[in-house]
Amino acid sequence: MLAWLLKLAPEYPEDAELSVQSRLFTFSALVILVGLGVALINNVLAGGGRFAVEIFASALAIVGLLFAARRGSLRLSSVLLPVILLAFCFSELLARDGVHDSAVVGLVGVLALAGTLMRWRLLAAFAFATVALFYLVGYGEMNGSLSNRFSALTDRRYLTAVSIAFVLLAAGVRFLMDNLIGSVRKARGQEERFAKMIQATPAATTITRYDNGVFLEANRAALDLFGRSRDEVIGHTAVSLGLWPNPDDRVRLMQSMQAGEAINLRPVSIRRKTGEVRNTLMSAAWVELDRQKQMLMSAVDITDVHRAEELLRRSEERFEKIFQASPDAIVISGLSDGRYLEVNQRWLELFGYERQEILGRTSLQLGIWADPSERPRFVAQIAAHGALQGFETRLRKKSGTIIDAVLSADVIDIDGEAHLIVPILDITDRKRAELRIQQLATRDALTGLPNRLLLNDRLTLGVNQAQRYRGSLALLFIDLDRFKYINDSLGHVIGDAFLGAVAERLSGIMRQGDTLARIGGDEFVVLLENIVAMEDAAGQVARKILDCFAQPFSVGGHTLSCSCSIGISVFPSDATDPQTLLRDADTAMYNVKESGRGSYRYFSAEMNTRMQERLQIEIGLRKAVAERQFELAYQPKVNIGSGEVVGLEALLRWRHPEWGVVAPGRFIAVAEDTGLIVEIGRWVLEEVCRQLREWRDRGASPVPVAVNLSVRQFTPALVGEISTAMVAHGVAPGQIEVEITESLFMQDAEEVRAILKGLSRLGARVTIDDFGTGYSSLGYIRHFSVDALKIDRAFLSDIGSSSQSLAIVRAVITMCRGLGIGVIAEGVEEKEQLEILRKLQCDEYQGYLFSRPVSAEEIERRYLGPVPQGKVLSGQQ
Repeated sequence: MLAWLLKLAPEYPEDAELSVQSRLFTFSALVILVGLGVALINNVLAGGGRFAVEIFASALAIVGLLFAARRGSLRLSSVLLPVILLAFCFSELLARDGVHDSAVVGLVGVLALAGTLMRWRLLAAFAFATVALFYLVGYGEMNGSLSNRFSALTDRRYLTAVSIAFVLLAAGVRFLMDNLIGSVRKARGQEERFAKMIQATPAATTITRYDNGVFLEANRAALDLFGRSRDEVIGHTAVSLGLWPNPDDRVRLMQSMQAGEAINLRPVSIRRKTGEVRNTLMSAAWVELDRQKQMLMSAVDITDVHRAEELLRRSEERFEKIFQASPDAIVISGLSDGRYLEVNQRWLELFGYERQEILGRTSLQLGIWADPSERPRFVAQIAAHGALQGFETRLRKKSGTIIDAVLSADVIDIDGEAHLIVPILDITDRKRAELRIQQLATRDALTGLPNRLLLNDRLTLGVNQAQRYRGSLALLFIDLDRFKYINDSLGHVIGDAFLGAVAERLSGIMRQGDTLARIGGDEFVVLLENIVAMEDAAGQVARKILDCFAQPFSVGGHTLSCSCSIGISVFPSDATDPQTLLRDADTAMYNVKESGRGSYRYFSAEMNTRMQERLQIEIGLRKAVAERQFELAYQPKVNIGSGEVVGLEALLRWRHPEWGVVAPGRFIAVAEDTGLIVEIGRWVLEEVCRQLREWRDRGASPVPVAVNLSVRQFTPALVGEISTAMVAHGVAPGQIEVEITESLFMQDAEEVRAILKGLSRLGARVTIDDFGTGYSSLGYIRHFSVDALKIDRAFLSDIGSSSQSLAIVRAVITMCRGLGIGVIAEGVEEKEQLEILRKLQCDEYQGYLFSRPVSAEEIERRYLGPVPQGKVLSGQQ
């Protein structure tokens, strides 16, 4: 009877709470109606007309609520039912018994019902209203405005205790209801999941009663296997449907089930409605549903499914092999939540995780994305295009290492859910290689500064912008002074380290936006853009650069000093194209070099003229080397004590067919810079040896001839070249002398020492030329085999008037005498100078006072004529 009455309750299969509430509401409403019916009969028989009318009205209201609940207003009806009862209680029960006896019992029932049907907020409001009304009636009893048989028993303690009991009762009932609803929801969820599982499984699955074998449930696969509709199957048995072509199969199956044996994939035949027999593999087990023992059976139609299963197995094996063997890292994740479903071995190796660490988690939880905002963009592009190729991003390994990667993605369906399969290609090495290639193409390998290529790009861009906005820019061409001496003396390792230190120091004084580039060797260029007062700004930077070179550099345990020469060109006043600007700055820098180095200078048209002249000289030199346009002049060296010519210095002259005789000051520096000095120096050696042989063949008495050597000539091959020339022309040892500069001693010490020893074995006297004008050091004289020093003409020009020059010359001569080294003074043009040198006991001198440089014929005529054997010609002779 109760089950039938509960069928009146509306069904809410998808909401457990509404289902429980529907049944409780219906049951409570029906019980209340029964109670009101009994009360109505008693009141009619007792003659209580007014009270009977109120009971009848309440009953009609509850019936109305039942109909409203059936029409979908269950929640509203559930709220109004306790309200109606509360009104009924206060209108009748409280009026009769006040806050005692049946009124309390009635309110307890109302609050219990409210706790059953109302949610927490409404229940709280309802309980508050009930307690407030209860207090109101109780207060009326205490002050005498209301009177009943229990009024004398009413006080605040009683009201408070009963009110608390009301509230606790309502809250307790609500709490129990929440637990009940939760249990129902859980149970229903389990049932739904079980039903969905039954329906979702690809196997033909049925549930039958334990006692009579009637089908309670059959999924779509089972209906397809049986070849019947759901109505044809549910409520019938397998026997009645004729599903068992061999009844003994069913008997054996039931016997095994009764014996508790496991039924797994037992071969069983099933007859379809058409009479077709299908071969299946059947599994069966006892399950408990609704506290009743039922049989769960599943069958796989191996007639067709087995073939498909084999194909699927092979396909999965192929996919798994390809998936795991792929050289790319591959991950499969949910499209909606991003949770990882599977990764291949390459993914684990690339990111450094174990499989159990990542499955079920998302890339954001693992911190895979170096920039988490990249994933929404990645997913958005997939959503827009359905697939994705070539998505470049940066990812993070477990170790925290960031890698560059290219992602592709496609959407695949797995168990009816959209998933992403994402191959990941690690391009970190490729990116590094690209960056390295770019750096090699645009950066100087030694200093990391922009190279000539990048400078040209920035200069071209800067010129274009300056032209567009009518602005200005400047180029500063920086060349280190005498860097070659540092490089040659201390080696390329120290030289490279020194260039790095220079680059670092220059970078430290650059303004933001300026470009500092190294374009080769010891040459740096600064590009200054957006200059308003061009010359002041460029000059200021140039002065800062010169100042920064004032402090020595500490490199590899060496304290090195170096200056620089700076040439400046300005756009648009000097040139309007990048290459001309660079050329003009270079020209200005060479002008500084020629003017003494260690300064800066702006480009001018006159400099360009000089540069053109220098270029012409270089071209002419190359032709002169090929056509032998050179000749030698000789200047005597005289013994100060005896006045005799004791040697000659060979001086190079260039006789150009159009320009005439070109002074050495115009072409020697160009020959040094271009390297032509090596071939020219080789010719000088050959010519001196040839001339010595010619003088000897003529019967003259030759004196030793000194040859000036360039730094470029001073290599281990020098000794062999001199020896070959001497042998070829029959020159005796001691007839060739060499003059070198102090800068040679800044090269590799052991190499220099070995070359000097080789020269000594040839009998060639070694003289240090221009002593005091270069990197002077007594250590050079003490540690290397040298025979004489030649005091530079700069100290002799004012020796008669300058006490400092006199002191320097005196010190040099005294030092050389103490070391047993000869002293030669060059550039002696006045008798006063010669007398001072004689008093200081200088050994030899040369200069215009005795003779200008003259030709070989003149030397032979004046100083090398036939003389009696053993007699030496004097200067006067």
